[in-house]
Amino acid sequence: MKIDFIGHASLLVESTDRKILIDPVFWDPHYEGLCAVSPRRHVFPERLPAYDIIAVSHRHFDHFDIRTLASLDRGCQVLIPDRDPLLAYTFRELGFSRVEALPDNYRWVTGDTAIVTTPSNGPDREFGFLIQDSTATIWNQVDTFVSSRLASQIASRFGPIDFLLATWQPLLESAVFINGRTSFPYEEYFRLLANVQIINPRALAPASCGFKYIDEAAWLNKFVFPVNRDVFVRDAGKAIRETQVLTANPGAVIEINSGMVQPSAGKCEFVSMVEDDTSETVFNPVGDVPALTDPNHAGYTEAEMLERIEAFVRDQMATAIKQSLQERTIIHDYTKIGCTYQLDIVCPATVVSYSIRFSESEVKLTRDPSPAPNMHTQIAGSILTDVLLGRRSFSYLCSGGFYRSFNHFYAIEEHGCYRWRPTNRQIIDPLLLALDSEELMIKYIDHEISKNVQPAAANTPERISRPAGAAFGFK
Repeated sequence: MKIDFIGHASLLVESTDRKILIDPVFWDPHYEGLCAVSPRRHVFPERLPAYDIIAVSHRHFDHFDIRTLASLDRGCQVLIPDRDPLLAYTFRELGFSRVEALPDNYRWVTGDTAIVTTPSNGPDREFGFLIQDSTATIWNQVDTFVSSRLASQIASRFGPIDFLLATWQPLLESAVFINGRTSFPYEEYFRLLANVQIINPRALAPASCGFKYIDEAAWLNKFVFPVNRDVFVRDAGKAIRETQVLTANPGAVIEINSGMVQPSAGKCEFVSMVEDDTSETVFNPVGDVPALTDPNHAGYTEAEMLERIEAFVRDQMATAIKQSLQERTIIHDYTKIGCTYQLDIVCPATVVSYSIRFSESEVKLTRDPSPAPNMHTQIAGSILTDVLLGRRSFSYLCSGGFYRSFNHFYAIEEHGCYRWRPTNRQIIDPLLLALDSEELMIKYIDHEISKNVQPAAANTPERISRPAGAAFGFK
């Protein structure tokens, strides 16, 4: 078996009789311009050898790149997770005719090659790929959350694992945006190293998470990535001294045969590394988080932004709040504790604030700041406008730092003080309650397909109705 490392999570895996293209992303910047692969690389798609299978692990845009997918062979076999109708919708709208949505723990066999979908214990619908042929067994964990129990089960069932592409980076991106921790995540990192010990592969390399933020999002690089590859390689080598630990840069080629894992003497013909710029993602969270500003890439006037956002707040947000009250969900809980909420719309020149006072007698919305909100959200006006219009994804809003939020709920009573948490549900920002993230995602997917595909290409007999259902979260 042979693996060509394209960069970040993108791989070309060549078994004895099949070539499998995994999570292909060929161009930078990607993820709507937020990110670039690091180390920096150049991909030459015209040199890519013929491939048999395209496999996508999940719908996050550093793995599911519509521009790249629109450039690929529409007759190729596609494997995606089931229970994510948006992925199936996108591939069929792009014109792919052979799409299979697979469940977890499914063994998909073609010729001498088997692909097993390994599950995730995390909240996102995703899977990893365990690939076997007569020469080797490799496990690409991609971004999956693997518990110690799951690691043990897969190692026992399919071991020995010849080559592990290991999850290794305890990302802190969502914590930065919601006023969470910026300290080193010891427990999560130790869990990742413990999984390596449990699996005990013959060789391993850090998988995925080979990217950096760029331009106005570049400040996130010092807050999001607690570990760099060299540190993980060093630590994994200490954790399992008998295992060969490799660092695979874009353009690297690894060959695995009968338990032997080694860099190939040949070069990747379609990828070359340009620069090792991973030093830009060194963890250093002691600096300031920059104030939220509105980049206004689309050039909206403030009147345009605020008119659309005003309508959203007074219509969709008000409706979502009313529905939650009627169904006695989270907003009903807010009225019980007398919560106050403030939403700041940050425009290029001004900040417009809305406040909501939740009480048992009334829920009152005003256009002014609150003196002491329990929950405070800031959002860039032009990016929210883009999202409402389908020109940006909901994920871009969250992952790029254009949404910031914090909350503090506590109660003081005669018998003591305590932190308030709702029973059997999560604290939810009323703004997010009003945003149908799945419907917005579909609008954005349609927008991207229209940019990247000629109209005739999407006009296939297999067009399907728009999906609905699963929520869309952070990257």
